[in-house]
Amino acid sequence: MNILRTSAMVLLLTGPLTITLNAQGTADPMVVGKQTAAQLQKELGLDDDMTKMFAELLGSAEKEVADDRTAMAKHQGNIDRVMDETFTQLSTKLTPEQREKLNAWRMNGGKAACCAGAAKGASCGDKAHEAEIRKERADQAEQNKTRTTLQKSDGKR
Repeated sequence: MNILRTSAMVLLLTGPLTITLNAQGTADPMVVGKQTAAQLQKELGLDDDMTKMFAELLGSAEKEVADDRTAMAKHQGNIDRVMDETFTQLSTKLTPEQREKLNAWRMNGGKAACCAGAAKGASCGDKAHEAEIRKERADQAEQNKTRTTLQKSDGKR
């Protein structure tokens, strides 16, 4: 497995980064590379030379995919809108109890009926599963925040 792929996997496991936006409201790829490398330095115990190499590789990769990320954010906004409208329509066909279950199911990313009530404090009792759901929710909230920032900055161009 190459270093960049390993780094990306570690980044997925370590959680979201705080990304600094440039004057145009987009993330500077080289800054993102440096920020990611700094986090990986802490997580992996990298020395300064490895951290610098990671920053350059990650910055280069971010630069290469920057347009794709922007396009993806635009498409994701449309996907979210269409799916929200669809589930709103579906909800009108359900009983109040079914609507509540559907909303919980969506909050859990379409997963595990055993934790469908987790939004209201219910629990399946599986601590690892509950921790996974909490992490997924936090990650989704961060992704939504980033997507909103990208959409706002794209509208200013």
